[in-house]
Amino acid sequence: MDVFAELLPQIQFNSLDWQIPTIQMLNLFVPTARAPKGTTPTSSGPASTDPKRWLPTVFSLWSFNLRVSGYDGFFMRLVTTLVVEQRGQLRLTNEQIRFAFASGLHCFSLPVAGAAVQLWRHVSNTLTDTSPLYRMPPGGVLPLREERAQMFARMIVYTLRDDEPGGTLDLFGQLVQMIEPFFHPSNNGSWSSILARFLRHLARELLQRTRNEAFDGWGAPADTHLARHIRRRFVVLVRALAMLLLFSKSEDIVSMSHSTLKHLAELEPDLIFRPLLDTLYTAIDSVTETHRMISAMRALGKLATTLSNFAHYPEGAQHVAPLLTLTLPGIDVNDP
Repeated sequence: MDVFAELLPQIQFNSLDWQIPTIQMLNLFVPTARAPKGTTPTSSGPASTDPKRWLPTVFSLWSFNLRVSGYDGFFMRLVTTLVVEQRGQLRLTNEQIRFAFASGLHCFSLPVAGAAVQLWRHVSNTLTDTSPLYRMPPGGVLPLREERAQMFARMIVYTLRDDEPGGTLDLFGQLVQMIEPFFHPSNNGSWSSILARFLRHLARELLQRTRNEAFDGWGAPADTHLARHIRRRFVVLVRALAMLLLFSKSEDIVSMSHSTLKHLAELEPDLIFRPLLDTLYTAIDSVTETHRMISAMRALGKLATTLSNFAHYPEGAQHVAPLLTLTLPGIDVNDP
């Protein structure tokens, strides 16, 4: 491809002045859109436009910057844009997906041991930690942490396809087990906000992909659509983390957990409302779980439109009256 022939010679790792502008130009000029209907991409020669031909080159360049804060965000953006715009026609290998997970995990800045975060076993900390060599550019050049988290969430959602070992769903399950302790209400830190935003992006991107695939004009082949049993397993994994955030001490994080649960409830209401209602009913009958009752009621208040949409969630009708009855004793004009 002419773009790579022009830009690759400018990437010299012993002289880093041009590296960021060159990577930015790759994001701008590398064609990520799907080939028009009725045409096929050029799959051979230096002018190849087939992503399968030049994607390994992108991952090779990415590997040099995997441990450099911010720089790998450009590659995450490029690969994510490519996966989304190809609309099911490009499938990353399990090794490439594992590599992307390793990169995405770095944007959370979690205080864990280096061995624990190495999802990609072929990446060496000693060889790839070149951050002391880089001069950070002026503000606004590198992708922000939230943008990187959003790209990571989008990449996860749009590479979901099946439940094979080593695939996206399997790796996401491992990721959830790894980061779950950092969602605990008593484990607050600089990572709390970005993790909550990452969770909200996951739910929103999943809802968006489901709507896109239900739209005839989306153009993705039917055999690449997300199967419901895969979607339900993914929702359960995200739900487990969102339920922990309900009891956070930060109002912003609690608000983001409400948004996450609302997006998930639009897709699989039974998987969201049942545990939420169980938490509320149990807390109302207990004299020691008042804080859990308040958190669950606030969440249900944000999800009230979905709960009361009986066409979307028929079981919601049988909960509205009992919930109002149970909350009446707490409404006392003499006890403001």
